[in-house]
Amino acid sequence: MDGVFTWFLQILALTREYSVYVPDFLFFGGSITDRNERSASFQAEFVAKGMKKLIVEEVTLVGLSYGGMVGFKMAKLYPNLVKSMVMSATIIELTESISLDAYKKLGLSSWSDLLMPTTVEGLKRMFSVGFHKLPWLPNFIYRDILEKLNGKTAIKRALIAATFDLEVHSDLVAKVLNKWGLDGEATVTYN
Repeated sequence: MDGVFTWFLQILALTREYSVYVPDFLFFGGSITDRNERSASFQAEFVAKGMKKLIVEEVTLVGLSYGGMVGFKMAKLYPNLVKSMVMSATIIELTESISLDAYKKLGLSSWSDLLMPTTVEGLKRMFSVGFHKLPWLPNFIYRDILEKLNGKTAIKRALIAATFDLEVHSDLVAKVLNKWGLDGEATVTYN
């Protein structure tokens, strides 16, 4: 359900002209596995296997945030499958230097501190990172959101920990459009 909810308007627009597949990554929505892996490579493997089962030979990936990181892994691991990518609000890899810089700027000791808030103040901090202008909401709404976020805590912490990766992708073969900033003011295209 998570992927469909996040991408609903884009799905409606794109399905007029394209075959669109919106997988929920493992542990998002209702999907689970008994395997212990939690990395972006692990997620990419399952998406690629799904495309193979559906007899999809070539894809243009569209990814946001963590989905973009998984997309970059998929492009590296399955270059014959990934023709091109459109990415937003993502990085190619979450390296140690990126993490340490973010921790310093945000006053964190780990990504879990930001992404797994336990207080209203922590949730507001998480939202302030993702919104240009965070709208005012009463605290009871934040408390309700916190209640909903607190399911599957151990699995979510494992996913966050597995996102840390020191490998750098300098050998992508797909065409990439990566947009970020206000009104897409910063755009990078890799060929």
